[in-house]
Amino acid sequence: MRTALKKITIIEHLQELRTRIIKTAAVFIFACVIAFLKVDVIVKFITKDFGKFIFTHPSELFLTYIKVSVYTGFFISLPFIIYQLWSFLFDAIEPSKKRYIFYFTILSLLLALIGMLFGSIIVFPILTKFFTSFATDKIIPLFSIENFVTFFLTTTLLFIIVFQLPIFFIFFEKIGLINIFLLEKNRKYAILVAFIVGAILTPPDVVSQILLAVPLIFLYELTIIFSKIFSKKPAG
Repeated sequence: MRTALKKITIIEHLQELRTRIIKTAAVFIFACVIAFLKVDVIVKFITKDFGKFIFTHPSELFLTYIKVSVYTGFFISLPFIIYQLWSFLFDAIEPSKKRYIFYFTILSLLLALIGMLFGSIIVFPILTKFFTSFATDKIIPLFSIENFVTFFLTTTLLFIIVFQLPIFFIFFEKIGLINIFLLEKNRKYAILVAFIVGAILTPPDVVSQILLAVPLIFLYELTIIFSKIFSKKPAG
């Protein structure tokens, strides 16, 4: 597949990128401010099912609130960020396929939402229960608010990112960098890589590795399905 390049200068390309970054940063900062105004509610929601917490440094709770506000601001502004990303990529690399911006944006948001829910509602409680199961009568779980919230946010963010993989694979297929038939042919290697990635990105236990590897394999199959759908040429 031949890649269509937009005939603009490097300067124009960088100016467009700068404009999009400025707009995205403005929306992100605004979202962070909104999140900070309700940060106590957000923290209560995250910690509601896990008892009491401690903080071991005078500034720890405040810095935790800042971290929660930043992550939440990112989640809130994610639709705008995703739209700007795909608009820029298609406009710069594949202007003839700009009609795909809407579909890619919607699909990215849907997968991001699924990843967020999967990471926060399914994976995080399982991992927390698994790790705390090693507690004994003399060694009890006493969570620092900063460590607990960071674990929750990073787990959620990790699955949001992971669930975006099919979209980027489809994009690479559209511009001719990968071949859908090659993906099908190398399925067994993809499964192996999924478990290797699960071992690298998660703590050293089988449960968390499987919880990441299985969605990766599912997303790989989803990539093949979506690639075939988007590869179909419109009638006429």
